[in-house]
Amino acid sequence: MAIDTNGVVWQNWRGAHQILSFDRRKCKVLNGPNATGQQCPEGWNLYTKPGPAFQGAPEDLSTDMLYLTEVDRENTLGLGKDVVLSGDVNADSFFVVMPQGGQMKTLTLRVPYPLGFFSRHASGRIDDPNVGWKGRGLWSSYSMYSPWHQEGGKGIRPKIVKFQVRPDPLAK
Repeated sequence: MAIDTNGVVWQNWRGAHQILSFDRRKCKVLNGPNATGQQCPEGWNLYTKPGPAFQGAPEDLSTDMLYLTEVDRENTLGLGKDVVLSGDVNADSFFVVMPQGGQMKTLTLRVPYPLGFFSRHASGRIDDPNVGWKGRGLWSSYSMYSPWHQEGGKGIRPKIVKFQVRPDPLAK
């Protein structure tokens, strides 16, 4: 579970391909005899990661499984403040939920190489706030349980990946 700077709570369903958010500011009833814990359905939102599903399976049963939820409160990745990320355990990617213009947009950050990137956790870091996108990044560890399954085979150690997003493709 993670909480953004607005107090919105984010949680992925482990073993599923969905992220939930709960925003208490949307609740009409906050206390009193009607505050039973079930009084705020309007505070919940569900974001589903697009992707493959098992043939013949229900729509909510995906081949993907999200792991840990991280909120990029400080825009270390470069996609904006309070971007939500969840690592995709059996794939080479992160599922991202981003607030943009009052709506939520989703995208997938993919690591095509080296083979065997299976994200575990992410943590943003700002090394130098004065140099723009080059001074910040989001770091993720991977293959911490079975590094011998990644490219290189037996003897390969766990690694980390640094994600950086340029403000535009030609930014220097």
